[in-house]
Amino acid sequence: MSEIVRAYINSLPDKRVAGALNQALDRLIPTNKDTALTATAGGGQANGLQLSKDAAYHDVTVVATAADSVALPVAKSGAMHFVKNSAALAMQVYAPTPDTIDSVATGTGVVQLAGDGVLYVCAVDGNYVR
Repeated sequence: MSEIVRAYINSLPDKRVAGALNQALDRLIPTNKDTALTATAGGGQANGLQLSKDAAYHDVTVVATAADSVALPVAKSGAMHFVKNSAALAMQVYAPTPDTIDSVATGTGVVQLAGDGVLYVCAVDGNYVR
């Protein structure tokens, strides 16, 4: 469906308008996805699956044991990462050292429950909030 909408947008004679509409469509339906991910077994910040800094949407489909982990990219102001835990178990989400999530200690991370989708937003360098 989005391909049809994008084709129509690209056929518009005013390319400025087409560009603006394509940007709006990208915000509604992200094309920069990171899907079918497997959280790293055993948990931990250092070994957590590194989520792509170039993707805004991350879908973790496998969490083999509770507390398997993923790691967000460096927390730079304006960064937003939507992380969906589509697995049946909770996972641990970490920020890279020295960054934090909700001001929780870097090495602790935060729990993301099974089935939950969480938007991690960085308003200030070094700290994600959810």
